[in-house]
Amino acid sequence: MKLSFITKKQKPIMRQRNNLLYETLQYTGKFDVVTTFELISYNEKEVNYSCFKEVDDLMASIKPENINWIIVKGLSQTDKIAVLGKRLRISNLWMQDVLSTRDIAKVERYNNQVITIIDHFFYNDEKQLIKQHCSLVMNPTAIVWFQESNHGLFTEIIKAISGNKGKVRVKRVDYLYNLLISSIVDSYLTLLDEQRNILIDMEDQLMDFTDESTSIGRDLQYVRKEFLLLRKSIIPLREPFKKFVDNDTTLILPENRSYFQDTIDHMHQVFQLIDNNKEMNTSLVDLYMANNDHRLNKIMSRLTVI
Repeated sequence: MKLSFITKKQKPIMRQRNNLLYETLQYTGKFDVVTTFELISYNEKEVNYSCFKEVDDLMASIKPENINWIIVKGLSQTDKIAVLGKRLRISNLWMQDVLSTRDIAKVERYNNQVITIIDHFFYNDEKQLIKQHCSLVMNPTAIVWFQESNHGLFTEIIKAISGNKGKVRVKRVDYLYNLLISSIVDSYLTLLDEQRNILIDMEDQLMDFTDESTSIGRDLQYVRKEFLLLRKSIIPLREPFKKFVDNDTTLILPENRSYFQDTIDHMHQVFQLIDNNKEMNTSLVDLYMANNDHRLNKIMSRLTVI
C-alpha cells in the first residue's frame, strides 16, 4: 500500500542566533521562493487586485479608506520582509516569528494589532504532504498574510471578494481575518479525514491476517509521523485563539462574534478527530503486532510438521 502523503526526509532547519541580542531577521525555512506581494483592496462598491515585487509600489497602492489584504508569498528575501514590517509598523519580534519556522501556532495581541501563527499543509506534484509556516497580522483596516510558498490558499475567498458574493465586501476586517483562519482549519479537517480513511484501509488489511498484511508496518509508521506533525501544528492554537475571541472588544465587532464561534467549533472538530485518530493508530499498532505473532505461529506449526 502506497500512501499519498508520505514526506521525504527534510533537511535540517537552520538555527537562528539569539534574536533578542542581534535583532536580525533570518528565514529558517526551506522554500526558495522569490518574495512577491499581492494586494486586494476593496469596499462595498469596488475591488482592486494588484501584484508587486517591491514594497514601495505596494505601499503606494494601499487605500486607507478600504479593507486592504496583503498576501506575501515567499519569505527568503528577508530585506524586503524587513522593509514591509517597518512600513506597516509591525514589531521586529513579530517579524522574527514570521520568518522562524520553529515557532509554534499562537495568537498574540499588542496595541491595535494581533498576530496569528498557524502552519498550513498541502500536497505537491509528487503527492507528498508539505508543511509551510504561515502568519497573519491584523490591524483595524488591513490584514497581512505571510506564507513560505507561492501556493494559492484562498482561491474561493478571492473569488467571493471579486464577485461580491457572500458578506465579505460589506463586513469589516475582522470578518476577513476569521475567514482566513477558518479556511486553514477546514484544510486540517480534510487532511485528518483522509488520514482516517487510510487507517481504516489498514485495519481491513490487518484483519485479513495474510502475508501481505504484514508489509504495512512502514506505512503505519509514516501515518503516525504525519499525524504527530498535524497534531503539533494545530493543538497549541486552541486556547490562545479562544481567549482572544472571548476577551477582545475592539478588533472583533460584536456582530461578527458568531462567525468566530463557528471557527472555534471547527477547531473542536479537529481536536476530536486528532484524538480519534490517535486511538485508532495505537489500536492498529497492537493489531499489527498480533498479526506478526499469528504469522510466526503459523510458520512454527509448519516447521513442527516437517
